[in-house]
Amino acid sequence: MFIGREYEIKALNKLYEKDSFQFVVMYGRRRVGKTRLLTEFCLKTCFYIIYKNDNINYYK
Repeated sequence: MFIGREYEIKALNKLYEKDSFQFVVMYGRRRVGKTRLLTEFCLKTCFYIIYKNDNINYYK
């Protein structure tokens, strides 16, 4: 379940809908949900998610 982060999702959607190249850098303290936020955003768009964590590869 993904709760909250409406502001961040709206901001990402706004950038996604622009008709030009957009580059987003996401940073912050560890364990605050950065990867989960991007995963939830990408589930509703046409992106591929590739990241590596603790020698485990996740591909969508």
